[in-house]
Amino acid sequence: MLGSGGNRLTWDRLPRRVHEAVAALLGSPVVRALSQPGGFSPGSADRVVTAAGQRAFVKAVSPAQNGVSPRLQAREARITAALPPGLPVPGFLGATTAGEWEVLVLEDVDGRHPALPWCAAELRLVLDALAGLAGRAAAAGGGRAQRRPVPRGAGPGHAPPDARGRPGRPDDRPRRFRRVLPRQRAAARAAGTA
Repeated sequence: MLGSGGNRLTWDRLPRRVHEAVAALLGSPVVRALSQPGGFSPGSADRVVTAAGQRAFVKAVSPAQNGVSPRLQAREARITAALPPGLPVPGFLGATTAGEWEVLVLEDVDGRHPALPWCAAELRLVLDALAGLAGRAAAAGGGRAQRRPVPRGAGPGHAPPDARGRPGRPDDRPRRFRRVLPRQRAAARAAGTA
């Protein structure tokens, strides 16, 4: 999902130890980087090319940008590394810690952000992809999808925890999300998916 991205770090502003950690994971130094706008993390998100010609997508964040983001990114790395092969997701290439920085390296895939508000055709593509993933999860789980209980209060109006980890309130959502969600619901209804 496309966020403001206005505070996102760029590759050239990352410390040398992060560049060195990425080079060690990929086996070759990065010679070209294109920083990606958008998203919700204040850390970097960069499409890189190494001296050996390998492409990768690199995410790096430290507590200086946001105290919670490194922990979230480390969790993302653990989950991504544990995904079974054959899923239509970027492959896990590696993760490491470089000082206080959490670094995640994935396969680089061609693509773009969906339009906001969502258009019916793009929403259908996303929902079809999610249905395919759910089918694979069901097959892997013996014919039924593995479900975890939904936390009380979670859902479209659920807000993430604040910086101290306290439960968020729906009114804590940034104003732009309160405007986007009704448009997404309308797009889902128009696509016949709601």
